[in-house]
Amino acid sequence: MTLPRIGMLTLTWNRLRLTKESILTARKKAGIPFHHLVVDNGSTDGTREWLRKQFGKGELEGVILNHSNRGVIGGHSVAYHYLKEYEYFIRIEDDTKFLTNDWLKIAIQIMDSLKGKAVLGCRTIGLKNAQVVDKTLKIAGYSVSRSNWFGGFLLMPRRVWALIQRDETASARYWGFNEVIGRIAREQKMFTGIIEDVKVYHHSEDQIKEFKQHEKDKQYAHFHNWHFQKKEANKYYKKNKLIKKKTNRRIKDRIDIL
Repeated sequence: MTLPRIGMLTLTWNRLRLTKESILTARKKAGIPFHHLVVDNGSTDGTREWLRKQFGKGELEGVILNHSNRGVIGGHSVAYHYLKEYEYFIRIEDDTKFLTNDWLKIAIQIMDSLKGKAVLGCRTIGLKNAQVVDKTLKIAGYSVSRSNWFGGFLLMPRRVWALIQRDETASARYWGFNEVIGRIAREQKMFTGIIEDVKVYHHSEDQIKEFKQHEKDKQYAHFHNWHFQKKEANKYYKKNKLIKKKTNRRIKDRIDIL
Protein backbone atom coordinates (compact mmCIF):
# COMPACT_ATOMS: atom_id res chain seq x y z
CA MET A 1 0.00 0.00 0.00
CA THR A 2 1.32 3.44 -0.92
CA LEU A 3 1.40 5.86 1.99
CA PRO A 4 -0.17 9.30 1.57
CA ARG A 5 2.36 12.11 1.63
CA ILE A 6 1.23 13.53 4.96
CA GLY A 7 1.34 12.09 8.46
CA MET A 8 -0.72 14.06 11.00
CA LEU A 9 -0.47 14.06 14.80
CA THR A 10 -2.96 15.12 17.44
CA LEU A 11 -1.85 14.84 21.06
CA THR A 12 -4.55 15.10 23.74
CA TRP A 13 -5.40 14.63 27.40
CA ASN A 14 -8.86 15.02 28.99
CA ARG A 15 -10.34 17.33 26.34
CA LEU A 16 -13.09 15.18 24.86
CA ARG A 17 -15.33 17.98 23.52
CA LEU A 18 -12.48 19.99 22.01
CA THR A 19 -10.67 16.91 20.68
CA LYS A 20 -13.81 15.74 18.88
CA GLU A 21 -14.28 19.12 17.23
CA SER A 22 -10.62 19.38 16.23
CA ILE A 23 -10.35 15.91 14.71
CA LEU A 24 -13.73 15.92 12.95
CA THR A 25 -13.35 19.38 11.37
CA ALA A 26 -9.72 18.68 10.37
CA ARG A 27 -10.72 15.49 8.56
CA LYS A 28 -13.92 16.82 7.01
CA LYS A 29 -12.29 19.92 5.55
CA ALA A 30 -8.80 18.63 4.61
CA GLY A 31 -9.49 18.10 0.90
CA ILE A 32 -6.72 15.48 0.36
CA PRO A 33 -5.78 12.12 1.94
CA PHE A 34 -3.52 11.86 4.99
CA HIS A 35 -2.83 9.45 7.81
CA HIS A 36 -3.97 10.67 11.21
CA LEU A 37 -2.33 9.40 14.41
CA VAL A 38 -3.88 10.45 17.73
CA VAL A 39 -1.92 10.01 20.95
CA ASP A 40 -3.89 10.09 24.20
CA ASN A 41 -1.97 10.68 27.42
CA GLY A 42 -4.14 8.66 29.78
CA SER A 43 -7.46 10.56 29.58
CA THR A 44 -10.22 9.73 32.06
CA ASP A 45 -13.04 11.84 30.57
CA GLY A 46 -14.19 9.48 27.80
CA THR A 47 -11.63 10.57 25.19
CA ARG A 48 -10.03 7.14 24.99
CA GLU A 49 -13.35 5.39 24.45
CA TRP A 50 -14.33 7.85 21.71
CA LEU A 51 -10.98 7.37 19.95
CA ARG A 52 -11.44 3.59 20.03
CA LYS A 53 -14.85 3.97 18.35
CA GLN A 54 -13.46 6.31 15.69
CA PHE A 55 -10.66 3.87 14.93
CA GLY A 56 -13.12 0.99 14.79
CA LYS A 57 -15.21 2.89 12.22
CA GLY A 58 -12.13 3.60 10.09
CA GLU A 59 -12.26 7.32 10.89
CA LEU A 60 -8.70 7.32 12.27
CA GLU A 61 -5.64 5.55 10.85
CA GLY A 62 -3.88 5.11 14.19
CA VAL A 63 -4.45 5.61 17.92
CA ILE A 64 -1.89 5.32 20.71
CA LEU A 65 -3.31 5.15 24.24
CA ASN A 66 -0.60 5.87 26.79
CA HIS A 67 -1.22 4.19 30.14
CA SER A 68 -0.04 7.34 31.92
CA ASN A 69 0.41 11.04 31.21
CA ARG A 70 3.78 11.48 29.48
CA GLY A 71 3.40 15.19 28.85
CA VAL A 72 3.74 16.88 25.47
CA ILE A 73 7.34 15.84 25.06
CA GLY A 74 6.74 12.18 25.86
CA GLY A 75 3.76 12.08 23.50
CA HIS A 76 5.81 13.55 20.67
CA SER A 77 8.61 11.06 21.26
CA VAL A 78 6.32 8.05 20.96
CA ALA A 79 4.56 9.46 17.88
CA TYR A 80 7.84 10.07 16.06
CA HIS A 81 8.40 6.32 15.61
CA TYR A 82 5.18 6.04 13.61
CA LEU A 83 5.29 9.26 11.56
CA LYS A 84 8.95 9.55 10.54
CA GLU A 85 8.48 7.94 7.10
CA TYR A 86 6.02 10.50 5.68
CA GLU A 87 7.16 13.23 3.31
CA TYR A 88 5.41 15.89 5.40
CA PHE A 89 4.51 15.98 9.07
CA ILE A 90 1.72 18.11 10.49
CA ARG A 91 0.80 18.62 14.13
CA ILE A 92 -2.65 19.97 14.98
CA GLU A 93 -3.69 21.22 18.40
CA ASP A 94 -6.48 19.39 20.23
CA ASP A 95 -8.32 22.68 20.90
CA THR A 96 -8.40 23.93 17.31
CA LYS A 97 -11.50 24.05 15.09
CA PHE A 98 -10.84 24.14 11.33
CA LEU A 99 -12.87 26.75 9.45
CA THR A 100 -11.49 26.63 5.88
CA ASN A 101 -12.48 24.02 3.30
CA ASP A 102 -9.53 22.26 1.61
CA TRP A 103 -7.17 23.66 4.26
CA LEU A 104 -4.62 20.86 3.88
CA LYS A 105 -4.83 20.83 0.10
CA ILE A 106 -4.02 24.56 0.10
CA ALA A 107 -1.16 24.10 2.55
CA ILE A 108 0.44 21.34 0.45
CA GLN A 109 0.08 23.38 -2.75
CA ILE A 110 2.02 26.17 -1.05
CA MET A 111 4.58 23.74 0.36
CA ASP A 112 5.12 22.16 -3.08
CA SER A 113 5.51 25.62 -4.62
CA LEU A 114 8.31 26.24 -2.10
CA LYS A 115 9.82 22.84 -3.01
CA GLY A 116 9.28 21.54 0.50
CA LYS A 117 11.61 24.12 2.00
CA ALA A 118 9.20 25.68 4.48
CA VAL A 119 7.54 25.43 7.87
CA LEU A 120 3.94 26.66 7.69
CA GLY A 121 1.14 27.54 10.10
CA CYS A 122 -2.20 29.25 9.60
CA ARG A 123 -4.21 32.33 10.56
CA THR A 124 -5.56 31.51 14.01
CA ILE A 125 -8.63 33.28 15.40
CA GLY A 126 -9.31 33.51 19.12
CA LEU A 127 -5.74 33.72 20.39
CA LYS A 128 -5.20 35.80 23.51
CA ASN A 129 -2.31 37.54 21.73
CA ALA A 130 -2.43 38.19 17.99
CA GLN A 131 0.02 36.40 15.71
CA VAL A 132 3.01 38.57 14.83
CA VAL A 133 3.65 38.68 11.09
CA ASP A 134 6.00 40.38 8.67
CA LYS A 135 5.59 40.90 4.93
CA THR A 136 2.67 39.15 3.17
CA LEU A 137 3.47 37.37 -0.10
CA LYS A 138 1.49 35.56 -2.80
CA ILE A 139 2.58 31.93 -3.05
CA ALA A 140 0.75 29.47 -5.32
CA GLY A 141 -2.03 32.08 -5.52
CA TYR A 142 -2.54 32.29 -1.73
CA SER A 143 -1.60 34.94 0.83
CA VAL A 144 1.23 33.84 3.13
CA SER A 145 2.80 36.08 5.79
CA ARG A 146 6.32 35.61 7.11
CA SER A 147 6.07 34.60 10.76
CA ASN A 148 7.39 32.27 13.44
CA TRP A 149 4.05 32.19 15.29
CA PHE A 150 2.45 29.25 13.52
CA GLY A 151 -0.92 28.99 15.25
CA GLY A 152 -3.36 26.06 15.23
CA PHE A 153 -1.31 23.69 13.08
CA LEU A 154 2.30 23.20 12.14
CA LEU A 155 3.31 21.73 8.75
CA MET A 156 6.92 20.81 8.03
CA PRO A 157 9.01 18.48 5.85
CA ARG A 158 10.22 15.21 7.31
CA ARG A 159 13.79 16.35 7.87
CA VAL A 160 12.73 19.27 10.11
CA TRP A 161 10.60 16.91 12.24
CA ALA A 162 13.65 14.65 12.56
CA LEU A 163 15.90 17.58 13.53
CA ILE A 164 13.41 18.66 16.22
CA GLN A 165 13.49 15.18 17.73
CA ARG A 166 17.29 15.28 17.89
CA ASP A 167 17.48 18.84 19.22
CA GLU A 168 17.77 18.91 23.01
CA THR A 169 16.24 22.38 23.28
CA ALA A 170 13.21 21.51 21.16
CA SER A 171 12.66 18.11 22.72
CA ALA A 172 12.97 19.32 26.29
CA ARG A 173 10.92 22.51 26.03
CA TYR A 174 7.38 22.99 24.86
CA TRP A 175 7.40 26.58 26.04
CA GLY A 176 9.05 28.51 23.21
CA PHE A 177 8.45 25.62 20.79
CA ASN A 178 7.62 27.95 17.88
CA GLU A 179 10.80 29.93 18.40
CA VAL A 180 12.90 26.75 18.44
CA ILE A 181 11.26 25.48 15.24
CA GLY A 182 11.83 28.88 13.63
CA ARG A 183 15.51 28.68 14.52
CA ILE A 184 15.86 25.17 13.09
CA ALA A 185 14.04 26.20 9.90
CA ARG A 186 16.28 29.23 9.43
CA GLU A 187 19.39 27.08 9.93
CA GLN A 188 18.06 24.91 7.09
CA LYS A 189 17.44 28.06 4.98
CA MET A 190 13.69 27.46 4.94
CA PHE A 191 10.76 29.85 4.66
CA THR A 192 8.60 30.21 7.79
CA GLY A 193 5.14 31.70 7.66
CA ILE A 194 1.38 31.46 8.19
CA ILE A 195 -1.21 30.91 5.49
CA GLU A 196 -3.64 33.83 5.71
CA ASP A 197 -6.20 32.03 3.52
CA VAL A 198 -6.42 29.08 5.93
CA LYS A 199 -8.23 29.92 9.16
CA VAL A 200 -8.81 28.01 12.36
CA TYR A 201 -10.40 28.91 15.68
CA HIS A 202 -8.40 28.37 18.87
CA HIS A 203 -10.35 27.92 22.11
CA SER A 204 -8.19 30.26 24.20
CA GLU A 205 -10.95 31.05 26.69
CA ASP A 206 -11.47 27.34 27.43
CA GLN A 207 -7.73 26.98 27.93
CA ILE A 208 -7.57 29.89 30.38
CA LYS A 209 -10.48 28.41 32.38
CA GLU A 210 -8.67 25.06 32.47
CA PHE A 211 -5.49 26.67 33.77
CA LYS A 212 -7.37 28.37 36.61
CA GLN A 213 -9.36 25.28 37.49
CA HIS A 214 -6.37 22.93 37.55
CA GLU A 215 -3.48 25.22 38.49
CA LYS A 216 -2.55 22.98 41.47
CA ASP A 217 -3.08 19.70 39.62
CA LYS A 218 0.33 18.20 38.80
CA GLN A 219 -1.09 15.87 36.14
CA TYR A 220 -2.66 18.84 34.37
CA ALA A 221 0.55 20.83 34.65
CA HIS A 222 2.52 17.91 33.25
CA PHE A 223 0.52 18.01 30.03
CA HIS A 224 -0.78 21.55 29.58
CA ASN A 225 1.28 24.01 31.65
CA TRP A 226 4.29 25.05 29.59
CA HIS A 227 5.97 26.89 32.49
CA PHE A 228 5.94 23.66 34.46
CA GLN A 229 7.46 21.79 31.54
CA LYS A 230 10.18 24.41 31.12
CA LYS A 231 11.09 24.07 34.81
CA GLU A 232 11.33 20.27 34.50
CA ALA A 233 12.98 20.30 31.06
CA ASN A 234 16.23 18.46 31.85
CA LYS A 235 14.42 15.66 33.68
CA TYR A 236 12.00 15.18 30.78
CA TYR A 237 14.76 15.18 28.18
CA LYS A 238 16.70 12.44 29.97
CA LYS A 239 13.56 10.30 30.14
CA ASN A 240 12.78 10.85 26.47
CA LYS A 241 16.28 9.92 25.37
CA LEU A 242 15.58 6.53 26.93
CA ILE A 243 12.16 6.29 25.26
CA LYS A 244 13.69 6.96 21.85
CA LYS A 245 16.24 4.16 22.30
CA LYS A 246 13.58 1.55 23.03
CA THR A 247 12.36 -0.74 20.30
CA ASN A 248 8.75 -0.62 19.17
CA ARG A 249 8.17 -3.91 21.01
CA ARG A 250 9.23 -2.43 24.34
CA ILE A 251 7.20 0.72 23.72
CA LYS A 252 4.12 -1.46 23.19
CA ASP A 253 4.50 -2.80 26.72
CA ARG A 254 3.52 0.64 28.04
CA ILE A 255 0.82 1.71 25.58
CA ASP A 256 -2.11 0.35 23.61
CA ILE A 257 -1.71 0.74 19.85
CA LEU A 258 -4.82 0.53 17.69
